[in-house]
Amino acid sequence: MQFLLDSYTDLFMNERIKKVLEDFSVRSFFAGVACTVLIALAAALLFLYFPISGNARRPDSLAAMKKVSEVERLIRAKALDEVDGGAQVDAMIEGMVAGLDDLYADYYTKEEYAEVRRSHAGRMQGIGVVIAQDLETGYLRIISVQDDSPAQKAGIQEDDILLSVGGEDMAGKTSTDAAAAI
Repeated sequence: MQFLLDSYTDLFMNERIKKVLEDFSVRSFFAGVACTVLIALAAALLFLYFPISGNARRPDSLAAMKKVSEVERLIRAKALDEVDGGAQVDAMIEGMVAGLDDLYADYYTKEEYAEVRRSHAGRMQGIGVVIAQDLETGYLRIISVQDDSPAQKAGIQEDDILLSVGGEDMAGKTSTDAAAAI
């Protein structure tokens, strides 16, 4: 191919045009290589961060992201009040953790985590119960009651459900919420 190009340029073009064509060919080659590398890198990142899967039951699938985007669009279009995007993100993450069906997994916002750390610093105080989320009812269940604790003296037993504290309904509340209310 180069031979044909050289023969053609020798016959029909002067030296100045030959030099421009040679420079253009080298620049074009390197530009093509750079574009190919960038496209390959972009494709690799796309497949790495957005797995192509039609399964909307995988949180990182495009189908799930499309579903979330559609719900977000509907909320923005139909919501009567202004929507707090930060609260929505926290609720989505909390829902993802709740979907683990793990009594010991919990999600805390930055503020909630700071409160948990503060409440665990120093000496623990409370009524003497261990509580966890009951996935069936959405309420908190008493897991254990310490001997000679205020809870035991009040008649609280293991497997009791904590329905309310001080008149506040505990449905959907975290153990941190309940501890703060108690």
